[in-house]
This record gives sequence, C-alpha cells and structure tokens, in this order.
Amino acid sequence: PLVIICFSLVYLLTGGCESELAENSEIKPSARDFLARASGWRQEGNGSDALGSGHPAPETNSSGKEWTAARRLPQALIIGVKKGGTRALLEFLRLHPDIRALGSEPHFFDRHYARGLDWYRSMMPKALDGQIVMEKTPRYFVTVDTPARVHAMSQDVKLIVVVRDPDFLGLQRIVTDKHFYFNKTKGFPCLKKPEGSSKPHCLGKTKGRTHVSIDPEVIQKLRDFYKPHNQRFYQLAGQNFGWH
Repeated sequence: PLVIICFSLVYLLTGGCESELAENSEIKPSARDFLARASGWRQEGNGSDALGSGHPAPETNSSGKEWTAARRLPQALIIGVKKGGTRALLEFLRLHPDIRALGSEPHFFDRHYARGLDWYRSMMPKALDGQIVMEKTPRYFVTVDTPARVHAMSQDVKLIVVVRDPDFLGLQRIVTDKHFYFNKTKGFPCLKKPEGSSKPHCLGKTKGRTHVSIDPEVIQKLRDFYKPHNQRFYQLAGQNFGWH
C-alpha cells in the first residue's frame, strides 16, 4: 500500500508540473520537447508525424463524458501588423473558452522554421476537439518566406491582420463587459476572468501609449498616398472599411 501511495503521489505531482510548464509561455523549447516525449501524449494535427508514442490520456467533464486533449498545429495565426494591437487582440481572444493560444511569439515561420513542425506543435497548448489553436507573431506579415511556409503547413489556416472584426473565427459571442474593467492609471481597459476566477490582467507598460499630435496637412498627405492601396485592399478582402 505504501508503494502504491508513493507512486500515486509522484504521478499526480509530475502531471501537475507538466500542466503548469505547458502553460508557461517562457518555457524553453527543449523542456517542452522533453515533456511531450515523457508524457506519452500523441501529437496530432494536419498530417504531420506525431511526436509522442502511445495514446492520449482521456479527460472527463462533469457529466462523465470522456474527451481528448492534444497539442495540435494552429488553425489561426495573428500575423500583424506590428504595434497594431495584436497583443490586445490575442489577450481578448484568450478569454473565450473555445480558444487555446500560445502566450509568447514563437517566430516559427520566420526564425525557427528549420526546427520543423514537430517542434512547432510541441510549443502549442493542449486543446480539446472543437477548440481553436492559435498563435501570434506580427513579423510574419513582413517576412518574405512566411506565406509559402504557412501554406505548406495548411491551406485552411485562418490569417488575422488587425483591420477587421475577428468574431469570422466562428466563435460564439461570450466575451462581454464583465471581462473588462477600466484602469485609470493606465488609461485603457484591462482584462479579468468572469466570476473572479483569476487576478485581473493589464497589458504591459509599452501598450496604450499616448499618440503624438500630427499636423493635419501630414495626415491628408498620408490619406492621399494610401487611398489607392486601401481600394485594392478592399477588393482583396471583399469589404470596404471606409477609411478616408
């Protein structure tokens, strides 16, 4: 009995540690690789070879129904633009229960592509069937090799540039004003989980900076310059955003 108790404690503790580490965006890739192999979870997604051996451990909800969580390649990427609100968008989307997103920027398609899709998948959080796995790296938008590399991974991946409403992910409208509060010190809304399940979270000190005053003539020159480019973008996007 003592051996069984000790084994159970070790199993629970290591399982808990894995869960904490997997959610920590600052964990080193080598540690993630180790966890993926040690846990025996089968890595599934988009036709690439699986990392782990064995079958994924089932999870059970309150009704007793079993489901399977696994690391999958992302189905959506926030690709830009830099300093266009991508971090805020990611944090807002992560409030939704159908979104599982990596907190840090993995820079896979621009800096770490040689590591391969198995490494990329190992960086992703575990997700249940029906949840959307995503990550954000704004530099993808300006990296020449990225489009072909993303297309090679998946032709169905959704690309998000901060110019439009993301709800096109097909998410149910769940995020409401109860998920936010206005921080007077920072001067912009901060996040909170509903029902007080976690501490409030504000974006970093580099966010929400005050905009400088710009000469109206300069603004008009910028509008005139970008007008034909905006028109072309409307045609590509199939939507007129009404920028003047």
